[in-house]
Amino acid sequence: MGYTHWGQQVFHFPSAIPLLPDQTTRIVGTMEMMRTKESARLYNVRFRFTTSRRKTSGSDDKDGRGAVLMKGKQEELVYQMP
Repeated sequence: MGYTHWGQQVFHFPSAIPLLPDQTTRIVGTMEMMRTKESARLYNVRFRFTTSRRKTSGSDDKDGRGAVLMKGKQEELVYQMP
C-alpha cells in the first residue's frame, strides 16, 4: 500500500523513573492530542500520569499484588510542536 505521511515522535520524561529489582513500577494516565492552528498535520500533546511502585515478590497484602511502596503525585507534561 505504500507509506503514510505519519512519522514517529519520542516524548522524553524530564527525569528518569527508576526500575528496581523485585518491584513493579506502573505508569497510568492519559494522552491528549490537539491539532496546531498552523498545520492540520501537527499536534500539541499533553500527558497526565501517576506512577506507583509495588513489591513484586513476597506479596504482603490481601489482593496478592504486593505492598505499595511508593505512589507519586499526578504529573502533567505538555509538548508543543514548533
